[in-house]
Amino acid sequence: MSPLLDMINHNATVTTKAKVVDGILELSTNQCFGMGQKIMISYGELTNLETLVDYGFVTTTNPHNEECVHVKVMTRRPTTVSSTLVSVTVQSNGVVDNISLATLRRALADTQEMAAVAAADGGGPLASFWRPLSRRNEMEVSGLLSAYLCGAAESARGGSMEIAERDPLVRAYLLERALLLERAVQRLDEALEASL
Repeated sequence: MSPLLDMINHNATVTTKAKVVDGILELSTNQCFGMGQKIMISYGELTNLETLVDYGFVTTTNPHNEECVHVKVMTRRPTTVSSTLVSVTVQSNGVVDNISLATLRRALADTQEMAAVAAADGGGPLASFWRPLSRRNEMEVSGLLSAYLCGAAESARGGSMEIAERDPLVRAYLLERALLLERAVQRLDEALEASL
């Protein structure tokens, strides 16, 4: 089935349903296609990396795309110094997911901020850190995250230039990655300015 279905073009905005009736595969979509138009189905809610690796294409308008950047955070508590690796997910609209932000807020919280969270919410669940703790904490989170996102975007752009002639698909993926990470930095800047 899969090689046959792969011959129908993918469009992430099309809703596709499949069922087998009397041994025949029936596909339906939420769109009408006219005579001579390409028929499109959705392969699923796939990121650009998944479509590149599994199907050999990249979409510039993928509403399901997201990128991941690993951020290393050094924390100092009264008696210990440790490092934490935070996997930060940037969604297709450039927004950093709440779990990543909450994890960074908690990792960069000072003792006063941790005490305030403990007094208000008990200090345990990560959901306690979904809202900004303080101006200082939010500036640190934004600054650290922006630095990592800018570095990853620059790396993606540089990689796209190196591979430009040898592999246009990988180049397209890297350019889309760079654009999404740059959009995330812009969104972080806007959010920080709005909070000040």
